[in-house]
Amino acid sequence: MTTRRAVCGAFAPLAAAALLAIAAPPSGEPGAPLTNVDIVRMVMDRVPEKDIIRTIRESSATDFDLDPEILEELRAAGVTEPVLDAMKKAHKAASGPAPPPAEEPASSRLELRFEGDPNADAMTRTAVFFAADPNGNIPFTMALFVICVEPTHVPDFWQTKSPLGGGFPRHAMIWFNDATSPYETRRGMRGMDYIALDLPATVTVDVADGAVPGENLHSLALGIIVRRENEKVEEAWLLGEAKTPLRTLPGVVSRLTLAVSTRDAGITKRPQRDVDPHVIRVVSVEPDPRSAEGK
Repeated sequence: MTTRRAVCGAFAPLAAAALLAIAAPPSGEPGAPLTNVDIVRMVMDRVPEKDIIRTIRESSATDFDLDPEILEELRAAGVTEPVLDAMKKAHKAASGPAPPPAEEPASSRLELRFEGDPNADAMTRTAVFFAADPNGNIPFTMALFVICVEPTHVPDFWQTKSPLGGGFPRHAMIWFNDATSPYETRRGMRGMDYIALDLPATVTVDVADGAVPGENLHSLALGIIVRRENEKVEEAWLLGEAKTPLRTLPGVVSRLTLAVSTRDAGITKRPQRDVDPHVIRVVSVEPDPRSAEGK
């Protein structure tokens, strides 16, 4: 390979000559690859540009160093742009086609279904919580998450790919919903404002099957988190959780039906970490995760 030595300014011819003097011996042996040194030699010997390009094209092998800083050295040594272009084309041909991108783990489809009449009281079909902390009037945010904690399904740098960050066990994020709406109380909880988590009737998401072929048994964890807006996610309160296995099959949409509700007693007093007002219940899982065949 070419000796990496700066060649620039008015001293370029002298520096190029010095470079050749201390570089590897000429690669004129039969079958030896053409290198940067050979090109600079031809330039210093005043070989016509077209002949240098023809030599590059007809060479059976090349070993050019075309890093950006080396290209600048070659230009300073008098190598013209047409010659550099010929070197780049030869280098690309010698390198062969680029390797195919790494395959992403296969994914399956999961349909999440939430039970409840959309016209019924939100307390019976979703999570309700205080809109703000009475101490300081700092707004609360609320979210429902679905994660997979199966070790073979957790991606690299998982903390950067999850809204939960590193405050939860290693996981692959499947679904995260933090949309809320004001809740107009009908249960006599006057004097406080509330929010209700907006849950769709159904939502379909991708579930990565992991790097190991056939690893399609997932360990799901579901939960509702609440935190003050000025707190980090790692400081969130976990106020309702559930766990379930899930089996996914190629070409089959798996279904997970959930029921979410809020206990009256959990939101009639001031917010407390040790009071769990929300209930998440797994109603059904399809296909049956207890069956190895998914039937």
